[in-house]
Amino acid sequence: DGFMIFPMVLRPKSKGRIYLRNSNPLSSPMIDPQYFTDEEDLDVLVQGVKYSKLLLETSPFKKLGTRLYKAPIPGCSHIEYDTDEYWKCQARHLTFTIYHQSGTCKMGSANDPTAVVDT
Repeated sequence: DGFMIFPMVLRPKSKGRIYLRNSNPLSSPMIDPQYFTDEEDLDVLVQGVKYSKLLLETSPFKKLGTRLYKAPIPGCSHIEYDTDEYWKCQARHLTFTIYHQSGTCKMGSANDPTAVVDT
C-alpha cells in the first residue's frame, strides 16, 4: 500500500515555447516547456517537499505508519539525500506536465519585446 504527494508550481515563472513544425495546421506543434529556467520554480518545489514531509509527521499519518520511500533517483546519487540540492535534482529528473498545455500571446506596442502583436 502506498500513496503519493505531488508538490506543484501553480504559477511558474519559467516560460516555455511552442514552435510550429510547418505551415500545416494539422501538424502537432513542438513544445519545449523549459522547466526551471527560473530558479524560483525549483525553490517552490523544494518548499513543497519539505511541507509534504511535515505532513507525514502529523498524528493521522503516524497512526497509519507512513514513511518516506527513498527511491534512488538516477543522476542524483552523488548529492547528499534530503538536502535542497537533492530535491532540486530530483525535480529536474522527475518533473512532468499533468495539465493540458495552454498559452497566451501578449499584445502590446512594437517596442515591447514580450509582445507578439502590435496594438
